[in-house]
Amino acid sequence: MPTYLCRGFRWKRRSIRVYVVVQNLDDAAPEWIIKRGSAESLIESFYNLFDFLPDCKFPSARSSRSTISTDRNSSGDDDGASDTTRTGRNGSRSQGLAAAAQEDKGPIFCVRDEENPTGSTGTRKMNSESRRSSRDRSRLGEPGVTLPKTNHAPSTHAAHHSPSSPPCLRSQFPSSDHGPQGDRLDLVLSHDWSPVKLLEEYDPNNLEEVSRPYAYVADHVQRIDASCSVLDEIAKHEQQVRSGSERAGTEGRTGEALNGDVQGAGWFEKLRDQLQRDEEIKWYVVVNGDEERAWLVARTISRPQTREQTVQHAQYTHQHPVSQGQDRDPEASRRQLRRELGFEEGRIELLVSTRPEAKPNVSEADSTEAQYDRTTGATDAVWIHQDPYSNRPVFEPLKEDIKTQTCIVGAGISGLSIAYELVKRRQEVVILEARDVLSGETGRTSGHLSSALDDEYTNLEKKHGREGAQAAADSHNWAIERVGQISKELGIDCDYHILPAYRVSQFGKIGEESKDHAKDVEQMKAEAKAATELGLDAKYHEGLTVKGWQGKHDQRDALVFTRQAAFHPTKYLNGLLKWLKKQDNFKCYTHTRVAQVEEKGIEVFGIGSKEVHIETEAGNHVRCGNAVEATAIPLQKLSVIVQLEFYRTCCVALKVPKGSVEDCLLYDTGDPYTYVRVTACDDHNDYLIVGGGDYKVGQEEAIPRFKELEEWARERFPQCTSVDYKWSGQIFEPVDFVAFIGKNSGCDHIYIVTGDSGNGLTHGILAGRLIADEIAPQPAPADGLDWTAIANLYSPKRIGSILKSAPSMIAHDVQINLQYKRFLESDIQDIEDLVPGTGGVLNPKTKLPIAVYKDERGNVTKLSALCPHLKGVVCWNQAEKSFDCPIHGSRFSPQGVCVDGPSKTNLPPA
Repeated sequence: MPTYLCRGFRWKRRSIRVYVVVQNLDDAAPEWIIKRGSAESLIESFYNLFDFLPDCKFPSARSSRSTISTDRNSSGDDDGASDTTRTGRNGSRSQGLAAAAQEDKGPIFCVRDEENPTGSTGTRKMNSESRRSSRDRSRLGEPGVTLPKTNHAPSTHAAHHSPSSPPCLRSQFPSSDHGPQGDRLDLVLSHDWSPVKLLEEYDPNNLEEVSRPYAYVADHVQRIDASCSVLDEIAKHEQQVRSGSERAGTEGRTGEALNGDVQGAGWFEKLRDQLQRDEEIKWYVVVNGDEERAWLVARTISRPQTREQTVQHAQYTHQHPVSQGQDRDPEASRRQLRRELGFEEGRIELLVSTRPEAKPNVSEADSTEAQYDRTTGATDAVWIHQDPYSNRPVFEPLKEDIKTQTCIVGAGISGLSIAYELVKRRQEVVILEARDVLSGETGRTSGHLSSALDDEYTNLEKKHGREGAQAAADSHNWAIERVGQISKELGIDCDYHILPAYRVSQFGKIGEESKDHAKDVEQMKAEAKAATELGLDAKYHEGLTVKGWQGKHDQRDALVFTRQAAFHPTKYLNGLLKWLKKQDNFKCYTHTRVAQVEEKGIEVFGIGSKEVHIETEAGNHVRCGNAVEATAIPLQKLSVIVQLEFYRTCCVALKVPKGSVEDCLLYDTGDPYTYVRVTACDDHNDYLIVGGGDYKVGQEEAIPRFKELEEWARERFPQCTSVDYKWSGQIFEPVDFVAFIGKNSGCDHIYIVTGDSGNGLTHGILAGRLIADEIAPQPAPADGLDWTAIANLYSPKRIGSILKSAPSMIAHDVQINLQYKRFLESDIQDIEDLVPGTGGVLNPKTKLPIAVYKDERGNVTKLSALCPHLKGVVCWNQAEKSFDCPIHGSRFSPQGVCVDGPSKTNLPPA
């Protein structure tokens, strides 16, 4: 079957239909746009609408039409040439249909003003007569068509073709490569004369087959042999672009200008923004008569290889010839490329062959579930850049009944920290994890280790008194130092280092914002005073200058904390896990979902005994003296859950030149606030991690937040280049600003860790000490800290601070109860409304709500839309491709697997 390598984006079929209708393209057949008449009509319309496209000439078969030029200001007589069926930019017809297209995030296009028609000299114009005449021209596959032959290989980008040099309408491949197909009419390359390429999957032997839900728009297409190395072909192309030896679109167009996503937004990126703005530009291998293959990072990562990495590989290929064809060893090639390019083992799987039989027989549902085994969303955090999922230790599921001293449910930073402290005290410890280790929220944090609490010590003192505020300051400082101690003791290379933290006003010092800035300054001064009295090194700094902050926003006054820290969270926990795995008093079982945790027995005033019985979803049992629910949210109906609010927080990682931004923790005073830090990318770049945009789970959407965070970063740090990672994570905000760590209410041997309040990393480290002290007490070290006061501050049984927070709890409960109105709402009216890759809730009048997901291939999954926890109606989260409950924050994969509690079970099939 014909196989093509292209660089481009998907153009959804619905968007194509809208475009054809809006532009009144009589010749375009939206079901099969690569047919010659359709392709020419669409490309012609692009040139009529968009003045940023490079020049090209239509083929000699259309020689009556002049060369398309980017000069839209050419003058000439154009009497009567205007298309009378089209309105101007503000025409109601154009606006109405374009608005309809916007619902699918599809085309955004304007119709050229009739008052300013294009000229006739060197300029493309489009009129009713040309449309009518084009109907009479030959279409692909119609009898009586004489097509010019060419004996040159298909060009990778369009160049000018004079009448004596006809376009490549027929692909001449050696018969050994393609057999009889070598002389067949090539549907894709039939419009190779244009810089804009159109292609789609088709069966050359059956053009009546139903079309795919999307086609492709590309700036580079080449036909390839199925046994070739895709990677090498991409590298060759990138090397040609880099050296400027290839011309694209017009003779004066250089490879550097083509490389738009490196040098800035180019014409192709602009075209993408007009036709299908949310689609990513990447490499695809399209095997016609078979399924489409996207050349991107393996299923372990949702992010494709960046353009810069591809260019680096092109340089490598130029210096080191790579073997071709059947003798190539794919595994050896992958290992070699990883070493040369600095790719960690497992981080990138480079596709080196496009043979259909080489593709694993894995369904999209299987690959989606694999992603949700590793993490809680469809996106990946920046931490996998240097610490891929494949680095994590592998454990087996629990397949029998066992007994142990302490069983910990959850293998994140809390569970592993508790396990470490208990194992060091010679306790026998078992960890149960529902999915892979580190698959929860720990790997989706930003890696801040801070005692500069965003809830502020002035507020903590109001809720918990001076003693409570002191305990909070001491405990977070201890947690920061503890990470350094453990990483040094175990030799864990996790990029742990001490740095300052700056809290800056979100408002400017001058102009309209000056009054708000003054209020921020007063609060910063009060917080500096309170923190200093608690023993923290904090001070107010007027006119702070942060290295790298070069944007239009003026530098602001700031509150400065010293002795803060940052680290790589998954590197740290991987090191901890590898040490634990070697200990004879530690065991871990993954893919073992816990269904029930309960105490059994009688114990009164120390008389009698209790033990904890844990039942797994598979029916196995664990009997233990103590159990810890380190699951971010306890496995129970209410209790402390009603004292929490559930939020998503968003992050983006932007590439910046190495050392161009100060290594610090940076926060602003917004609500929600923005937080910033730097982490390593490669030898030449860092990643600027910018987080914020918090919103309540299931009640808003993350995608606009990503854009806002990117804009925030670029306004202040203009040296930012590509955005390589976007992700979100779950946070649990307690009503009194302090986590719940200790014995669960009403229990003697069941402990919980929850309510991270945006400081889950330090709270998780701290949980290791507090819970280990209760389960296996030992003499307190002479560190000068009041550990009794610290334990009291975080106790889940605390009452005073909760009572002080009653008004906010009541308001929260009212807001939560309002979410049950979704029983009366429906996201979609029909499953057919769903675009592939999206989901929603269908609310039939006579049945319970149904959660529906349509994958990229159009396969539909139907689930109950009622959260198993308290029957809230879930909402679709497009950014993370999950169903989220707006009541208490439970989240589920597209196939219904629970990835965030408090739900203990999955969404059942509808």
